[in-house]
Amino acid sequence: MTEVIRFLGIDYGSRRIGLSRGDAELRTALPLPALSFRDPESFWPKLGQLFASHPWDVFVVGYPLQMDGRVGTQAREVDRFISRLEREFSLPVVRSDETLTSQEALGYVKACRRRRPHRALQWRHFRQKGWVDSEAAVLILQDHLNALEIPLSDVPGNSVDGGGQDLQP
Repeated sequence: MTEVIRFLGIDYGSRRIGLSRGDAELRTALPLPALSFRDPESFWPKLGQLFASHPWDVFVVGYPLQMDGRVGTQAREVDRFISRLEREFSLPVVRSDETLTSQEALGYVKACRRRRPHRALQWRHFRQKGWVDSEAAVLILQDHLNALEIPLSDVPGNSVDGGGQDLQP
C-alpha cells in the first residue's frame, strides 16, 4: 500500500492566511479556519501548532501573477513567505496560479449567504472571519489536485465497461 500525500493549501495575505487541506487519494480540497494576525511574526507559531496536530507532506501556495502572467510586487512578497515556509518546515512548496481565486471565492461565499440569509451577520463579518480567504485556499488547492496525473488504471473501479469489472481480452 502506498502512503497518501497530504497537501495544505495556502492563500497568503498580509492580515489573514486562508487554509485548506486535501490529499492525493481523494483529490478534494476542504477549508480550514483562516489564521488572522496583526504582526506577521505571530503567524508562524500558529501554523506550527496546526502542523503539529495535522502534519502535511506538501504546501500548495497561491501565487499571484499579474493578468499578463508577469511576476509583480505581490508575487515577490509571496516568494519571501515561501522561502520562510521552506526554512520553517523543510517541506516542498508548490506555487499555484491564484489569478482571480479571491473574486471567485467571494462570489461563492456571497451565493452561500444568499441561500442562508442571516440578518445579524454583515458582509464585514465574512471577510474578517477569513471565510473568503479559506475558500480561495480551497480553489488554489483544488486546482492543484485536479492537475495531478493519476493513471486511469490506478483509479479504483475503473473499467472499460463502467461496471466496475475489468474486461478480459
